[in-house]
Amino acid sequence: MPDSTAITVGPAKRSDKLWLVLLLTITVALRIGLSLVSCDIIDVQNYARVATIVRNHGAFALYTQTSGIYPYPPLWVWFETLAQVLSETSGASFGLLIRSPIVLADAGIVCVIWAWHRQRSTRRIFWSAAYALNPVSLIVTCLHGQFDAIPAFLSVLAIYGLGRLHRPYLSAAALALGIAFKPYPVLFLPFMLTGLQSHRQRLAFAAMAIFPVGLLILPFFLHSPGTLTQELFLYKGVALLGMLVPVRMIYVPLMHEHFPVTLTQEIVAISRWLFLGGYAALLAWQMRHHSYPLVIASCAAALLWFYIVDAGISPQYLVWVLPLLLILLNNSLFLTGIYTLTAMLALYGFYTYAVPEAFCFLPSPPAWLARALYGLFGTLWWFASGMCLIWILREKRGHIREAKR
Repeated sequence: MPDSTAITVGPAKRSDKLWLVLLLTITVALRIGLSLVSCDIIDVQNYARVATIVRNHGAFALYTQTSGIYPYPPLWVWFETLAQVLSETSGASFGLLIRSPIVLADAGIVCVIWAWHRQRSTRRIFWSAAYALNPVSLIVTCLHGQFDAIPAFLSVLAIYGLGRLHRPYLSAAALALGIAFKPYPVLFLPFMLTGLQSHRQRLAFAAMAIFPVGLLILPFFLHSPGTLTQELFLYKGVALLGMLVPVRMIYVPLMHEHFPVTLTQEIVAISRWLFLGGYAALLAWQMRHHSYPLVIASCAAALLWFYIVDAGISPQYLVWVLPLLLILLNNSLFLTGIYTLTAMLALYGFYTYAVPEAFCFLPSPPAWLARALYGLFGTLWWFASGMCLIWILREKRGHIREAKR
């Protein structure tokens, strides 16, 4: 008698592979197409400026001659330089070339989400498509041209490597690479350490995640410690989204003047300490419970807490939490939908108000309407982030209670 399992599983696996190929094709094609019609706004222009400076004056011109336009670890500059060289030799658009690794990172996130939901075919298709077609990802990668999808991919890959593949050193390498692009994945490191069994493993994991980044930064620190510290370690972000949007929305109509710049800077500085206090409390809670699904919830909660209390939120930061929401235990369609909708509106409101050329293929609203949409949509996203945080913490507490029974 033939094995009925073999008869049904084989076609199912082939069907799953076809779905994955289709999703990856859509992911890449959609982003390339949107990148072709987008304008190269200030960040993409800065990529080219930094590449020119480094090529003309050497690697150590980074930070010393790129003040205000390169607040990242040194790794990304080599992508900028390569894209510029390829653009000059091939005639291809610099904007498209510099977005190419970001598009591939978005495709990588789709693959990780797909692998994470491997036990349910329909579920994996839905949640992978939720990122492939996500407007927040499309706006940040294609219209803005920011490369946050790269550290986001490496971070979620590190989480997958530790939680599903049980390969901690591969996970640590992925996390180190993510931190080498942008520092924010270092926030995940303490939570991930709680998912390891021994002190030796934790020490080795931490060393592998931090030591390579330190080696990368060391030559620039030795060359110009003050400049590197100012440009990289003391970077406070820009108050474009976050808690100051609803504050300004109330202050400006009442006072009939702009929110004071000095007060903005003071709030941004204080908000970092407020974030660190909440982050420490979240980490202390996590250290009491060593269930790996709670690690993902804690990482997502840390980012949402950052969104809520930190005043220096740039628009590209909104993509950070998306992959985590799509692999969370007990995924909530409502939760992910609310976050995506409000984040998309917040990005639209910000860009139409502050950088209208980001939507150069759409008609621009009047200035008064763009200002109102920026305030309204930015406030909605801020509230939605708080709602998502509360939901995750309640789910986490419920999971802990079930584990104790």
